[in-house]
Amino acid sequence: MVRNCVCGKPIPHNRQLCASCITKYGSDQTKWAEWLKFWVQDYQRELDCENMHRHFSIDVNEGIVEPKPIFKLNGCRTETHLYEDREKY
Repeated sequence: MVRNCVCGKPIPHNRQLCASCITKYGSDQTKWAEWLKFWVQDYQRELDCENMHRHFSIDVNEGIVEPKPIFKLNGCRTETHLYEDREKY
């Protein structure tokens, strides 16, 4: 998996910044600027989502990978009457 630094350089998968950015911003994450912390967290979240492949489903018959359908909840899941008689059951 290719991972990129905030400056755009490719870096190893176990790093968050390249060597030149580490010398520029430091290796202590607590001393980073807020925008850099946000960027690293957001980029990691994006990579995690891609690694989990949760946005794909596989059609076994034809081998086509398509996005999963988004289901809409219908019915009375938001109605309060479902909880009125829960002591009876």
